[in-house]
Amino acid sequence: MGDEQLSGPSNHELMRNSSLYREFKAEREEILRHKWLESEKAGRDIGFERALTEWIVKYRSGWRRSRVDMHLLEKIGKYGLSIQAYADRDDFLAGKLLSEKDFKGNGLYRLIGCYVLHDNSALRRVDILGTTPLGGGVFAREYSDASPVHVHFYENSEIVINREGRIVKVGNTTLC
Repeated sequence: MGDEQLSGPSNHELMRNSSLYREFKAEREEILRHKWLESEKAGRDIGFERALTEWIVKYRSGWRRSRVDMHLLEKIGKYGLSIQAYADRDDFLAGKLLSEKDFKGNGLYRLIGCYVLHDNSALRRVDILGTTPLGGGVFAREYSDASPVHVHFYENSEIVINREGRIVKVGNTTLC
């Protein structure tokens, strides 16, 4: 029994399937792509260290932000979205919902509810979700019937939904 290995995934398999390792690999691929492009421009190999340094200084923060934005969209696709109404960010963070009489008159009532992601960026209202949805808040003080809707999340990110019910922006990333 001393030399027998327990059944199940190996440490190598666990590491390769971890989100940290997947992010590392994705970042490394971006650096290698940058190295190839810059080497082509220079007409010679610029080397990995130079490519790494340039990429970190010029592109890393934007690349990471867009990755976080896309993860939010993936979570909405996987778990659904529940939109609630709040007066403002302070009430949102405190979990103090707007009363129904306060949001009925300004059009917010049409937004409150559960949604699933349909056709990449279109939201479709549903009565019940089979999962615990991602919770987002719409702030009455910034809501207008004429403008796109900003749905805020606890991670200081937001999505913007146009009048057709399509997500047009996730965080800092504009969707086509």
